[in-house]
Amino acid sequence: MLAKKRRKSGYEDHFDEIPTAKKTNLFCASVFRKSIQGEDAITAVKEFVNLCQSANTQNVVLQYLEAGGGTQELLGLLKLDQKNNMTSAVPIFSALQCIIMKTLTEAQQYRPSVEDGCKHLLNLHLSTIHHMLSLKSTAKHRQIVLKLLTAIVTLSSQLARMILSHVKISLPLRAVLIKHTKPVDKSVRTTFIHFLMAFLFDGSVSVIWPLLDIKGLLASIVPGLIYDDCNTVHLVLATVQDKVLMNTSISKTAKLHTFSTPVVRSLFALYDWKGPVKWNPTGKNRNNEIEDTNKDDDVEQREGQQIVADAVHDFLQVLCASHKYGIIFHDRSIGTSGKKHNELLQTVLENLERPWEHEQKAKLIIKIVAACPDLMKCVLANVQPYLEPRVSVSWLKAITFVMQLVQSLNPEQALKPYADTLTAHKITNVVHTLTVPSVLLKEIGSQLLPHRQLVIRHEAVNLLLAMLKQFNTFVTCIEQWNLIDASSQNAFKQSVVKKLPNSEMMISLWNINLSVPEGNEDEENSRSDQIVPEPKLSSHLLAMMDLFLLYNKCFPDTLDIPNSINFLTDIEHIMANEEDHEAVAVLQERVLQLLITLDSFAFTPDKEMFGDAIDRLSYLVDYPSTTIPLEARNILCTLLINTGLFEGVVSEVFVWLHCYLAVPADHRKSVARLLVDAIVRVSRNTAMYIDFIIKSEEGAEDTRKVVDNSQLEDIFDELLEASSDEALGERVQEFENTPASTAVSLSPLLPGVLETAATVCDNDQLEGVKYFISCVVIHLLHSQTLPGTMLHLLQRWPVPLPSEVMSYVSGWLSDKSPEPLKKPFGRHSPERKLSNALLQADGNSVSNIVDPSSVNNESSALVPLKESTVLFGKERSCIRDPVHVLLLYKLSVFHMTQLAFRGEFTEKLRDKCKEALLSLLRVVSRVDKRQDESAETFSMEMLHLLDQECLSLHCLKHTFTHPFLLHFFTPINQKKQTVQKLVTELVLELLKLSSFLKIDMISLSGILKPFKQKLIQHIIRRLKKNKLSSLNMDSVVPFVELFELSFSDVLILMDRVVAVPTEALICTKDGLHSLSVWGTLLVYLLGRCITLHKPIALGMVTSIANHVAHLAKQDQLHCTLMEEHFLQYLEQFPHHLEHIQTRVLLRLLQQQNIGSSSVKLTVLLLSRKPVLIHDFISLARQRKKLRQNAAVVLPLLSTAFKCNTAKIEQNILKKIYNEYSTEIRAAILTPSEAAEWLKYYSSVVVQLVYKCMGIKACKDLCREVKSRAVQLDKYEEFYVDLIKCMFTKIIKNVHNSGQSQLDFVLLVLEMMVNLSKENVLDQKQMENMCQALQDCAALTDKWQDISAPIKKSSVWLSFIKVSLKFGLQPHQDTSGKLLDTLVKLCDIIYENLTEEPQIDEIFQWALSHSEFLTVMLGTTQKKGKLVELLFLLVKKDSSVMSSSHIPIFLGSYNATLDPTDQLVLGLLQSYEAGGISLHECRPYLWGEAAVSHYSVKSKVGMSLWRQPQANQVLELLDMNCVLETIKNFPLNRGLKASESLECGRKVYDPAFLLPLFSHLLAPESVVHTYKFISSGGLAVTLAALCSACEDTRAAAYHVVARLYFHEEVCRNVKGRLLSLQFLDAVRNGVASLKNESLNPQLPCIVTTFLARTSLILSQTHHEFYVPLQNFIIAKSSVNLNTIPEFFTFLHSSEVEFRTYRLWILRVIRDGMKSNLDFRLSQRCVVFKLLLGFYSSVLADDDTKKLILEVIQSTVKIPTAAKVLVSTNGLVSWLHQTIRQLSRHDTVFISTLIDIVSSLQTVLFDATELKDGGTGKTKSSVVQYFPHYILLLELDLLPKLGSKMAVADLRKYLNTIQAVISFQNTKAINSLISTQKMFEIVQLSKEVLGSVLDCEDLLTYGCKFAPTTEEESLAFDSVDDNEQAVYHLRNLIIEWLQKIHNSQAAK
Repeated sequence: MLAKKRRKSGYEDHFDEIPTAKKTNLFCASVFRKSIQGEDAITAVKEFVNLCQSANTQNVVLQYLEAGGGTQELLGLLKLDQKNNMTSAVPIFSALQCIIMKTLTEAQQYRPSVEDGCKHLLNLHLSTIHHMLSLKSTAKHRQIVLKLLTAIVTLSSQLARMILSHVKISLPLRAVLIKHTKPVDKSVRTTFIHFLMAFLFDGSVSVIWPLLDIKGLLASIVPGLIYDDCNTVHLVLATVQDKVLMNTSISKTAKLHTFSTPVVRSLFALYDWKGPVKWNPTGKNRNNEIEDTNKDDDVEQREGQQIVADAVHDFLQVLCASHKYGIIFHDRSIGTSGKKHNELLQTVLENLERPWEHEQKAKLIIKIVAACPDLMKCVLANVQPYLEPRVSVSWLKAITFVMQLVQSLNPEQALKPYADTLTAHKITNVVHTLTVPSVLLKEIGSQLLPHRQLVIRHEAVNLLLAMLKQFNTFVTCIEQWNLIDASSQNAFKQSVVKKLPNSEMMISLWNINLSVPEGNEDEENSRSDQIVPEPKLSSHLLAMMDLFLLYNKCFPDTLDIPNSINFLTDIEHIMANEEDHEAVAVLQERVLQLLITLDSFAFTPDKEMFGDAIDRLSYLVDYPSTTIPLEARNILCTLLINTGLFEGVVSEVFVWLHCYLAVPADHRKSVARLLVDAIVRVSRNTAMYIDFIIKSEEGAEDTRKVVDNSQLEDIFDELLEASSDEALGERVQEFENTPASTAVSLSPLLPGVLETAATVCDNDQLEGVKYFISCVVIHLLHSQTLPGTMLHLLQRWPVPLPSEVMSYVSGWLSDKSPEPLKKPFGRHSPERKLSNALLQADGNSVSNIVDPSSVNNESSALVPLKESTVLFGKERSCIRDPVHVLLLYKLSVFHMTQLAFRGEFTEKLRDKCKEALLSLLRVVSRVDKRQDESAETFSMEMLHLLDQECLSLHCLKHTFTHPFLLHFFTPINQKKQTVQKLVTELVLELLKLSSFLKIDMISLSGILKPFKQKLIQHIIRRLKKNKLSSLNMDSVVPFVELFELSFSDVLILMDRVVAVPTEALICTKDGLHSLSVWGTLLVYLLGRCITLHKPIALGMVTSIANHVAHLAKQDQLHCTLMEEHFLQYLEQFPHHLEHIQTRVLLRLLQQQNIGSSSVKLTVLLLSRKPVLIHDFISLARQRKKLRQNAAVVLPLLSTAFKCNTAKIEQNILKKIYNEYSTEIRAAILTPSEAAEWLKYYSSVVVQLVYKCMGIKACKDLCREVKSRAVQLDKYEEFYVDLIKCMFTKIIKNVHNSGQSQLDFVLLVLEMMVNLSKENVLDQKQMENMCQALQDCAALTDKWQDISAPIKKSSVWLSFIKVSLKFGLQPHQDTSGKLLDTLVKLCDIIYENLTEEPQIDEIFQWALSHSEFLTVMLGTTQKKGKLVELLFLLVKKDSSVMSSSHIPIFLGSYNATLDPTDQLVLGLLQSYEAGGISLHECRPYLWGEAAVSHYSVKSKVGMSLWRQPQANQVLELLDMNCVLETIKNFPLNRGLKASESLECGRKVYDPAFLLPLFSHLLAPESVVHTYKFISSGGLAVTLAALCSACEDTRAAAYHVVARLYFHEEVCRNVKGRLLSLQFLDAVRNGVASLKNESLNPQLPCIVTTFLARTSLILSQTHHEFYVPLQNFIIAKSSVNLNTIPEFFTFLHSSEVEFRTYRLWILRVIRDGMKSNLDFRLSQRCVVFKLLLGFYSSVLADDDTKKLILEVIQSTVKIPTAAKVLVSTNGLVSWLHQTIRQLSRHDTVFISTLIDIVSSLQTVLFDATELKDGGTGKTKSSVVQYFPHYILLLELDLLPKLGSKMAVADLRKYLNTIQAVISFQNTKAINSLISTQKMFEIVQLSKEVLGSVLDCEDLLTYGCKFAPTTEEESLAFDSVDDNEQAVYHLRNLIIEWLQKIHNSQAAK
C-alpha cells in the first residue's frame, strides 16, 4: 500500500509524557500492581499505557499478566456510580485495549480470563461506555472507547454479539461517528470503520446476522468512503466482499436490506474516488485547494485511485453480477413480463452519468447486462442520448460501449435457461431486444450511416456488423433448440429486415466512399479538441463487405445489388494508391466471396467473370498471409464445384487444388490459364467428355479383369446356397442389389485438360503444365480401381508427360510389373518414398517414413495450407495440408489393392501396407480432432464439401467401397487362400483401429454391410456343410463384434449356432478345455441380445439351456461366461423361465466343481420358480457332497427360506446343519478363524442355528462365549448375529429365561465397552450391537428381575460413559444409535419417580461432556436423542433438575413444532412442574438470542437492565414462520407439551407462545402494542382461536383480552384507535355467537382472515390497508357465522378487483381445514359460486388456479369430500374441467392430479364401498366412486406430457394403482385396455427416462418377474423418481393379475 503523509492531530492516544528518567527504568509488574491499589492508581495506569504504546520498551503487558494481574483488577478501579468521571475511565480503557491486543497476539493462555473481564465490563460498566460514545463526549473519548470495543469484538464472537445487543448507537450518534475529520487516518470515523470491520473479521454468521439486522449500521460508512484513505476503502470492500457477499449463509434478502439503492449508488461513486486530500471541512476555496493538492500528490493520488477502482470493481462484480452471491435475480421472462425483477440495479443504472467513459465502470455494466439481460433496455435508454454523432473521443467510447454490450450476450446464458417458460412471440421479442434493438437501429439508419464523416460511418458499420453477428448466433441457437417453428422464424426475420438499413442505403453508403468529400469547415470545427484517429479506408471497406455477406447470410434474397455496381472495379479505383497490399488482397477476396454468394450464375464457365475470378484467386491462394489463402481456397473450391463438373466426385476438387499449389510460383499463371480454358471447353460439351471417359473405360483391356467370370460365379453360388431360408434369401438378394464401386471415378475435367494441354506450344508454359498434369494424373490414378482407363485417356491425348509417369501408370497393368513412383515427385517427397517402400518387401521400413507421433507436438500440427510441416523423416519432405494426408492414404490403398489383385501381396508387403494405412489413419484422426477444437475455415469448408464427413471417415469409406477389398475378404478361408487371408487380417486391423479411434461406426454401417453379409453367409455355409471345426476361424468372432450385428442378423446366426451339438462348443488345446469359436460366438450373440434388449425365440432359449446343462457335465470346462450371459438374459426376460426344465438345475448342481456363475444361475431359478425348491431339497438329501459345499448350498438354502411357498423338512435342515455345526461352533468361539462362507452367508447360518441347534447346546455354547467374547478385538456382524440368535432361542424356549437375558445384555454391553478401548468406534459394529440390545429389550416385558443386577454391574456404567462419550462426538455415531439405545435401556432399567444416584450421575455426565453445548445448540440428529435422554432422566428422578439448566434449554429451543423443540418444551414444563422457578428468565428468549443473553448472567442476580424487554422477545418472531403458522395452524395442539404432535412444516408452537404472550401483556408490564401487532403476535393469537383444544382457545382469548386492556390505557400510540376498533369488532362477534362453550371455536377461514387482517393493519402502505380499514370501521361486530368480506372481495368493482378476489380466495384455501370450515363455506354457497365462476369468462388463470386449490384443500376433509361428490356434482365438474385443458396447462393439471389423489385417499373405505357392505345405503355416486376416479384418471392421461413434474406422475400412478386394486375385474377390463396401459408406460418413459423393466412386464407378463417388497422401498430415503417407478411397476403387475383372473374365470 501507499505510504501516506501524516498530519498532526489535535489529540493523541498517549497520555502526558512521563519524565525521561522514569522511562529508562525497568517496568516491575509487582510494583505496578501495588501502585494501582493506592491513591495514585490512575497515574500508574497512565504510565503503564505509555509504556505499552512506546516502541522501545519491553513487553510490559506480558509481565503484568504473568505477575497475576488482569482485566478484572483494572476494572476494579472503576466505580459504578461515577460514569461521568472520565479521568479514570480513559486510561483504564486504554490499558484494557493494550492487554486485549497483546493477548490476541502473544498471550493466548490468558484469553479466558480476559474474556471474563470483558463480560464484566459489559455487564457493569455499560453506562460508562455509552457516556464516552455519547454526543456530549469528546472525539478523543469516542476514539478510545471504540478502540476498546474493537479489541473486544475481535476477542470473541460471543462478546461481539453482546456488544451488538447492548451497545446502542443512535442515529444522531451514528452521524457523528461517520463524520470526516482531520487527520483522516486518526479520525473517529476511521476508528469506527475498524470497529465495524472487526465484527466481520472472524466470519461468524452468528455475529454477521445481528450486525446486518441493525438497519443501516454497516451501510452508514459507505457514502463517506469517497474521501477516506485508499487503504481504508480497500479494507472495507475486501472484508465485506469476503465475509458478507461471498458468505452463503447470508440470505439475498439480508444483502438487499444492507445494500439499498443509495448504498449501491455510493459504491458506484467510488470509481471516482477523491481521497482525503480533496476533502475540505469548510467548503471554502475548495477548487484552489484541490488544484494545489493535485500538483503535490498527483502520482500518489492516481495510484490511490487505481487501488480503489480495482477494489470497488471486484466488489461490484460480485454484488451486481453474481446470481449466487449478489443482489440480482433471474428474470425468467427476460424483460417481457413488464415486471421489474432487478429494480434496485435498474434505478442505479438509470442515474449513472456516462459510465462508459470509465473503463472499469463500462466493463461492470457489460457484465451486469450479461448476467441480467432484462436490464438491456434500461442501459440502452441511458446511452441513447449520447449516440448523436459527433467526432469526439466521448462519442467513440459510447459507441464502443454499445458494441461491447451487444457482443457480451451469450444465448447459452441469456436465453436457453429461460426458453421453456417463454412463448414463441416472447422469444422473438427477447432476441430482437438483445441483438438488434430498435433504438440502435433507428440511430444507425437515421443519423450514423448517412453521416459525412468516415469515422462515424465506420463505427456505425462495425456496430451493425456486431449486432447482426449476435442476431445470427441467437437465431442459429433457436433453430438448434427447436424453440419456434419455421413460419414464426420467417415472420420474425421479415420484421427485423424492415427495421434494418435497406439495400439502397447500403449502396449509397458504398458510393460515398468512391469520392473523397470536400472538407466542411463546420464539421471540422465541430470536432472536439481531443484527437480522434481516422480509420483506414481499407478497414472500412472490409467491414462493409463483411456486412454485405452477413446481410445475405441472415436474410437471403434481401440484398439487391444493382448491375451498375462493380465492386472489383471500385476496389481497384479506391485502393489504387494503397500501400498496404495485403489489405487490397483481403478486399478482393471478400468481394469475390460476396459476388459468388449473391449470384453464382454470374460465375459459370461461359461468363467472363469466371476467368477473371480464377485469375484473381490463383494469385490469392498462396498469398503470404495467415488468413487470405484459407478464404481464397474456400472460394476457389466453391467456384469449381459450382461448374457442375465434379458431380459425384467432389473430393477431386481438392486434388486439382493441391496439385496447383505444388506447381512452382512462376508457372502458376500458365497452369491457371490452362485450367480456365479446359473448364470452359468442357462446360460447353460436358456430355462429350463424359462419353470419352466411358469409351476409355470400355476400351481399357484390363477393366474387364476386375473379377473374372469364374470368380463371379463362385461368389454368387456361395451366396445363393442357403437361399431356401426365406429371411436369409432376402438378405442375399439385398446383398446382390448392393451397388458396387465402379472401376473408374473421374470428372470430365481431366480429358478436357489433356485435350487443352495438347495444344500448348510454348515450352515455358509446357514445363509447368507437364508438372501439373503429371501430379493430377498420379493422384487421380490412386483414386481408381484399375489403371486401364487412365492409361487409355493419356494415350488418346498424347501430352508430352515424363516417361516415368507413363511407366508408372502402365506398370500397374496385369501383364506388366509395377514400378515405384518417381517423377514428377522429388526424391525426398513422401509420395515417392512411400511408393518405393510399399513395393519392395525388403526395402525401407514404413516406420522410417511415417511418424504419426509427431502430430502430438503443437508445432507440428497439420495446420491447413500454412507453412509446411515436417511429418516424414527429417529431410525436405513435408505435408502441405490435410488433403496431402488424404492423398497419401489413397496411394497406400491403391498399392495394397493392386498387389492383392495381382497375387503379389505377401506377408511382408501386408505388414508394410498395414503400418502405412494405420499410421496415416491415426494422423488423419488427430487432424480431425484438431479441426473440431480449432474450427479453422478451410477445414470446416472441407467438411462441408465432403457432406460433413470427417477426413478419417472419408478415408475409411474410400477403403471399404473398393471392390477388390470385398472380393478378397474371406473371414473363413482355406489354406490356399493366402492373399484372402492377408487382406482379411488387414481389414480386421483397420476396423479395430477405427473402433479404438472412436470413428463414427454408424456412418460406416452402410459401407460395411456387404462385408457383414459375407461374414454371415460364410458362417452359415460352414454350419450347413456341418464343418464344425474351428480351423481358420480365428477372425470370425472379432469381426462379429466389430460389425455390431443388428437383431435380425443375430436371429439368423443364433438360429444356426444353437443347433450345433454341444460337443462343438468345446475345444481342447494343450489338454485344456475351453469354449470353441462356436461357443464364443453363441456367448456373443446372447450378449448382443442383452445389449439390444431383444428376446429370442423360445426354441433358442431351450436349446441354450440344454447347452448349459450339458456343458455343466464337463468337469474340466469352465463355461462361466456362457452361464453369466444366460443369467443376465433370464433376468431381463424372466418369462422364458417357464420353459426351463428341472434337468438344468440338476445338471448345474451335479457338477464336480460348481462355480459362482452356476450358483447365481441356480439361485435365479429357485427364486423365480419356487417349484424347483423341492428338487433342490431332494438332491441335497441324496448328495452329501452338495451339502458339504457351503458356497453352493447356503445361498440356495437362503433362497428357499425366502420363498414361503415351500416348507423345508426339519430333517434335511438338520443334515445340512450337522455338516457345518463344528465350523459354526469354532467360529463362535474363535471368530477370527471363521470361514469366509460363514461371513458371506451369515443370515442363513443364523436361521440354521435357530432351527437346528439344541437348547442344551445353546446354553453350553453361551457359557463358553461369556468367558471368551470380552477378549476379542473385533466383533463382526456374523458373530453378534449368531450370539443373539442363540440367546433369543433360549429366552423364547426356556420358561425361566431371565438369567439368559441378563447374560446376553451384560455380554453385549461388555463387548460394546471393549469395542471402544482405542477411542475409535466402528460404526457398523456399534450399530449391530445396539440393534441386538434393542431386539433383546423387545423380547420380554419382565425386566424388573434383571434390572437390578444390570444397575449393579460395572459394565453398565462403563456402557453409559461410552454411549455419552461417542454419542455426542460430532464424527462418531452419526446415526444417533448409541443415544437411542441408551434411552431405551434406561427407560426399561430405571423406574419412574425414584431417586437413583445413577440417574444423577448420568445426567451430570451428559451435562459435563465437552460437546454437550455444541449438540444442544446445534441442529444435528443427535440433538433430539440427547434431549430425549434428558427428558427421560428427569421423569425417572426429578431431583436432577436445576435452574441453571434453563438457559441452555432456552438456547436450544426454537419455539417451533419440530419434534426436538417439542421435547425441549416438554422438558421445560417438567422443570416448572417439578418446582424449578423459571421466573428469573421471564419473559423467555429463545434460540441464538437466549444463548447470547443468558450466558452472561451475573452471579449475584440479574440487573434490571439485563432483564429481557418485551420488544426483544417480539423481535425474535420471524414473519415467514408467522405466516406459515397462520396457514398451517396445528388444530390439535394443546398447551401440554407431553401431547406430541407431528408437523411437517416450520410453524410456531402455540403451547409456548400463548403463555409467553400472556406474560408479556400482563397488566404490570410495559409493552408497545403496535410492536406486538406488527411482529405477528396478535396474528398467531387470533389463529389459535380455531384450535380444537379448549385450553389453547382459552389461552388465546386471554391474550386478546390482555391486549385490549393495554390498547385501552395507551395514549397517542400509532394506530391505536383502529386496533381498538378491530379488537372490539372481534369481541362483539364472539359475544354474539350462541355457543355453549365459554371459549367458542372459530372456523379456520375466519381466524385466517382475522390474523392476516391484523398484520395488514400495521402496514399503512399495504394495498389492502384501505379496504380492510373500511371494513373494520364499518363493522362494530364481525359476523363470525359467515366468511368476512367474501362477496365484497369476490365481486369487487374496484380497479384492483383482481387483487381483492385472489386475496379472499387464498384466505379460503389456507383456512379450509375442518368440517367447521366446510359448513361455513356451505352456508356462504362458496362452492356453488366458485364452480360456476371457474367456467365464466371473468375467471383468469390465477383465479382458476386458486379455485382448484380451494377444492384441493376441501377434499382433504373426509366429510366435505363426500358431500361435494354426492350433492355438489364435483365429479362431473372435474370431468368437464379436465377435458377443457391442454398439455400446456401444467399448473392446473398438477392441482387436478392432487385433487383426484386426495379424493381417492379420503373416500376409499373398503368397509363402506365394497359390494355387500352392511353400512347404510350410499348414494350411487359414492357407491361407484372408484369407477369415477378411474374415469377421471383416464381423462387426465391425454393431457399429461413430458414436462409434468415427477411428483405429479407419482401421485397419478399411485392413484390408478389404488383404484385398480380396489375395483372389480370386470370394470377394469372395460375401462383400461392394453393400449391405455402402453400409453401410461410411454408417458412414464417420457417423464422418468428409461422404464425398460416396466415395459417388459407389460409385454411379457409378470409371472416370473421379481417381486417388489413393500419394506424394501423406504419412501423417506428415495426420491420421487424411484417412487414413481415403484408405483408404475406395481400398477402393471396389479393390472396383469386382474386380466389374468378375468381370463381364468372365463
